Amino acid sequence: LAAGKFLCAMSVAPGVCVDAHCTLQTDPKVKVPIRHVLIRDLAKVASALKQTLPLETPSALAMAFEGDPGAAEHCAKGLHSKLLKRLGKASKTATDAELGRALGGSLVDLDAELREQRPGLEGCSGVVALVAGSRLCVVVAGSCAGSMWGRGLCALALGPSSAGSEVGKDGVLRKSSKETPEQKRAKGLLRLRAKNINQQIGGSVVMPGGKRPGSEAVAARGAAAVKALSAAAATGRGGPGASSAGLSPDDLLVEVAHLRGGEHSLVLLGSSGLQRSGLSAQDVGSVADACAPDAAKASQVVAELIKERLKEASKGEANWVQQEKAKASEVTCIALLLEWPAEPDCTEAVEPAAKKARADTEKVEN
Repeated sequence: LAAGKFLCAMSVAPGVCVDAHCTLQTDPKVKVPIRHVLIRDLAKVASALKQTLPLETPSALAMAFEGDPGAAEHCAKGLHSKLLKRLGKASKTATDAELGRALGGSLVDLDAELREQRPGLEGCSGVVALVAGSRLCVVVAGSCAGSMWGRGLCALALGPSSAGSEVGKDGVLRKSSKETPEQKRAKGLLRLRAKNINQQIGGSVVMPGGKRPGSEAVAARGAAAVKALSAAAATGRGGPGASSAGLSPDDLLVEVAHLRGGEHSLVLLGSSGLQRSGLSAQDVGSVADACAPDAAKASQVVAELIKERLKEASKGEANWVQQEKAKASEVTCIALLLEWPAEPDCTEAVEPAAKKARADTEKVEN
């Protein structure tokens, strides 16, 4: 019976309420360094583009990009089409591995495209979340960040480690506490960071001497030459002096989690301020959870809280330093709140079968 209840609960997919807030004042005439996109129903978008979508429902896509305005805009506008194209090649129902490869590969595709078409850009960071039924896939590139939160997840991550003993290098036996694999994974979900935070999406190749092909390189070699060098490095055919500094799957964090009620309550995505504020994932998650089920309020409260913390960190410094840091204190926060239905009563499906089995047994005995 317990196993029946567990399997029944595992099959339930949460509702997803998603919204975002950006503290940066936008001007329609000026490109901004922070962009976010919310696609609340990915199936509708796929249908409009005549693409197959091998995912469970509900399916939603949320993304945030921060960095060079041109790179951030390019990624925000093009990621969903590249993702749908890759998912169209997956199996009837995409596996966890296929989800991760499709989402991570889409960012790598954007990186190669930017370096080929627009050499000289500094690139941008990005964080993307794809919800597919009871599964969540998150990919992080560069300095953007994310966090998954839930009371059960926090309890597992912050619970006591398994006690034991080990022999040190000096040959002395000492007590030690080791994290279980489950604890280590739970802590990783609380703090979603890219493996290489210095590698941007669309960051151009390195020129001889360690210089990036910016305006000086274009002036010295010509735009056509720099574009050819970037394209060659992006495809792995760079000649002398070209270094393939492009984004690779090894630079990304790719996580696929199976969502469970009581363990997962919300997901936060956003710009680099999420990891620079000094606030712990537990504190930020608790603040957002207190706003449930209002995703718009959760994203706004978290974004403004982080902005204030970043401003406080620069107090006491020179005015010009504060002005410079104020530009980097703007924050975008996306909140995905998971709405779990009441736990289904699986006894109705299990008990009749058990009663029938007992009745059949009594007939045989009689």
